[in-house]
Amino acid sequence: ERRNIVGLYLTSNKLHGSIPSELKVLTSLKALDLRDNKLEGSIPNDLAMLTELTEITLDQNLLTGKIPDSVWTMTSLTEIDIRDNAAINGSLPKEIGMLTNLNKVNLGGTQMQGQLPTELGLLSDLTNLILDNNLYNGTIPTELGQLTNLLILLLNDNNLREEIPTQLGNLRNLTMLNLKGNDLDKSIPLELGNLTAVVDVRLNSNRLAGVLPSSLGNLINLQILKVDDNELVGSIPTELGALIHLKSFYLYNNSFTGDMPESVCALVTNPSFDSGGAMDKPKADCDFDCDCCTTFCLKT
Repeated sequence: ERRNIVGLYLTSNKLHGSIPSELKVLTSLKALDLRDNKLEGSIPNDLAMLTELTEITLDQNLLTGKIPDSVWTMTSLTEIDIRDNAAINGSLPKEIGMLTNLNKVNLGGTQMQGQLPTELGLLSDLTNLILDNNLYNGTIPTELGQLTNLLILLLNDNNLREEIPTQLGNLRNLTMLNLKGNDLDKSIPLELGNLTAVVDVRLNSNRLAGVLPSSLGNLINLQILKVDDNELVGSIPTELGALIHLKSFYLYNNSFTGDMPESVCALVTNPSFDSGGAMDKPKADCDFDCDCCTTFCLKT
C-alpha cells in the first residue's frame, strides 16, 4: 500500500522533469531524498500536506524559484537540504523559527538573499547551519549565539557586514566556523577563544581590523586557522604556539608587524609527540619577518 511508504530514496538516478505534486498522497512519508538528479521547476507547495515528513533532501538538482511558504509551516521537519540548486532564490523568512525540531539546515549554493532572520536563534536543536555561497546581506544575528548545540556554522561567501558577534563565543560545541568572503570590518572578538572544540576557523577575505586575539591560543583542537586577506595589524600572539594540532595557518595580505614567535615556528620545526605531525609552513607576507613561513608578495 503506497500510502504506508515512509521513505522515498531516489538519489543519483538522473531523474528529469519536475517534482510531482502527486507525492502528497504518500501521507506516511517521513523521508524524501531526491538529491543528485536533474530535477527542474519549483518545489511543490503540496509537500506541506505530508505532515509526517521529517527530512527533505533536494540538493544538487536544477530547481528554480522560491522555497514555498508552506515549507516553513512543516513543524515536523528535522532536516532540510536544498543545497546547490543555483536558481533557488528568495529570502529566509522569520517563520523558520517555528520549526523547532530542525537540527540540520543546508541552503548553501543557491541565490538566497536578504537578511538572516533573528528567529534562527529559536532553533535550539540545530547542529548544522549551512548558508554559504548565497547573497545574504546585513549583519550576523547575535541570536545565533543561543544555538549551543551547533557543530557547523557556514556563512561564508555572502555579503554579510560589520562585526562578528561576540555571542558566537557561546557555541562551545562548534567544530567548524567559516565566515570567509564577506564584508566583515570590525575586530575579531576575544570570545572566539571560548570555542575549545573548534577544529576549523576561516575568517579570511573580509575587512577585519585590529589585532589577532591572544585568546585564540585557547583553541586546543584547532587544525586550520585562516585570517588572510584582511586588515589586521600588530604582532602574532605567542599564545598560538599552544595550538599543537594546528596544520594550516594563513596570515598573508594583512599588516602584521614584528616577527613570528618562536613558539609558533616550533609547531613546524619541532612538533610535539601528541600533535600528529608538524604544521605546514605558515603562509605570510614577504615583508613579515618569519624564518619558518612560506611568503607571498601580494600587496600593491
